[in-house]
Amino acid sequence: MATAAPPIVPMSREAQQEEIARWVLDPLYWAKRFGGPDFDPWSGQEELWNEYGKMLNAKLKRYQAGPESLTPEEAAYADKMGISIMAGHGMGKERSVSLIGCHYFWILKQYLPKGVCTAPAGPTLQSTLWPEFGKVIAGSEYLSALYEKQADRIFLKEDRKRGEFAWIKPRTIQANSDPEEQGAVLAGIHATGVIYLITEASGVPEMVFKPIEGGLTDPLSLIIMIFNPTRRDGFAALSHTTNRKHWVCLQWDGIVLKEEKLANPGRFLWYNERAQDALIEKYGLDSDTVRIRVRGLPPQQSADTLIHYESAMEATRRTVETLENDPLCVFLDVGGEGDDPSVLTVLRGPTVLEQVEYKQKDTTELAYRVAGKLATHLASLSADVQYAVGVDTIGLGRGVYDQLMNLHRIRNVYKLDVSELPMDPTRFHRMRDQVWWELREGCMDTRELALTLPGAPQLVQDTVVSEITSIKWAEVNGKIKVQGKGSSSGIPGVRPLAKSPNYGDALCGAWYLYKHCTSRLPALHRRVRNSRRAKVPSWKAL
Repeated sequence: MATAAPPIVPMSREAQQEEIARWVLDPLYWAKRFGGPDFDPWSGQEELWNEYGKMLNAKLKRYQAGPESLTPEEAAYADKMGISIMAGHGMGKERSVSLIGCHYFWILKQYLPKGVCTAPAGPTLQSTLWPEFGKVIAGSEYLSALYEKQADRIFLKEDRKRGEFAWIKPRTIQANSDPEEQGAVLAGIHATGVIYLITEASGVPEMVFKPIEGGLTDPLSLIIMIFNPTRRDGFAALSHTTNRKHWVCLQWDGIVLKEEKLANPGRFLWYNERAQDALIEKYGLDSDTVRIRVRGLPPQQSADTLIHYESAMEATRRTVETLENDPLCVFLDVGGEGDDPSVLTVLRGPTVLEQVEYKQKDTTELAYRVAGKLATHLASLSADVQYAVGVDTIGLGRGVYDQLMNLHRIRNVYKLDVSELPMDPTRFHRMRDQVWWELREGCMDTRELALTLPGAPQLVQDTVVSEITSIKWAEVNGKIKVQGKGSSSGIPGVRPLAKSPNYGDALCGAWYLYKHCTSRLPALHRRVRNSRRAKVPSWKAL
């Protein structure tokens, strides 16, 4: 059974201040204490509350003490737009969103915050999220003493006396309405803190989201967006792919919740796992119906996407045993004009160890960076471990390659010009098509690539996942063609990439070195390397 909240007892002034401080720093503690007897969070909900607490406190600290007071982790949280959760059906979405809204308003009441909750259409909002606010408030003696809920707004009762109103209001619009009307739904809402509470975000019209980015200029503002991922495009879906670096991304899997419920008799009685089982039995575990409605996963990737999102995320969780004779591969994708950065990727065997970005344009400096990175990694390896260094030799890269060869005297330096003919001209148009296709095979077919990036900032992993899952491909004149920039796209009906996928290109180059430039292994080690199995844990929150 859920643990009952401790009784509220008289406290000294100092004890009250300590208690209130804890409500700010640990919102989950506040939710368990005042969320009412029906609040019985499973691990996914607890993770949401913990991530919300980190974001809220980072934004508060930046506002009160300035950006220079933040740690790197706090700065990353403070810059996020909000939290985006893909979730299956019946997993406590509305309860979580409404209770977080109540916490946000009480904690920030001195700043007169505002809040908007929205859903795809009026009936959806009025039958789910908005009534859930009423249940949450009425179900808690503490919250019912604080808040008053009317048909069109929620506000703090104490505001009646001081005459200043902070509020939460429902706003929504039909998807088939005029685009200008859709854009006006969330427009013009500004305060020191604004919280946008959005459920079933996959169905919310795109124009409704447009004003939100402007609203997030308010210093304490954030979004809590939770949705059943019925599509792979749109604002909500892109928060987990292309725009992932701007969000804290979570995923709620009904199978995980069912396991927790079975392991804790008497808890999570609000979840109907029997409905989940019926869907699995009827449609199959791998069906899109089960993926979306049970597992909180988007439908299967479209056939023209080169590397499927699920495969890329699986690679980030895959661990592969490192063998003594695994080769070291270091590849530099040299940036182009303007602010296009250079990215260096380091692999040990099939495991990605590092992806590092450099802003420098000087070929001498870049060559020193590559040589230094190689020396650092080789220092911890035995002398007989193979290594390969590669450079993208289009443009400035040729100068880096020459200096590595002639100034640094590094052996095993390879140049890669992706505009040249491929190794297999019967299958690919250009070398770029081949190296990207081989990366796809490592992620989706052989599943040997381990994109774990140990110790790397989450932003780096989010960036590489976003880049490699945004590339299209097609068969053109009987050969494989991969989407590129400018005229290199070459796929009828597909727009060229607006920006170079630098992290993806560097990863492709390093994988090319591993597959084609490090094959001289003793037969025994080669057999062991080719036969080992990658260890992939079960799908967890993203």
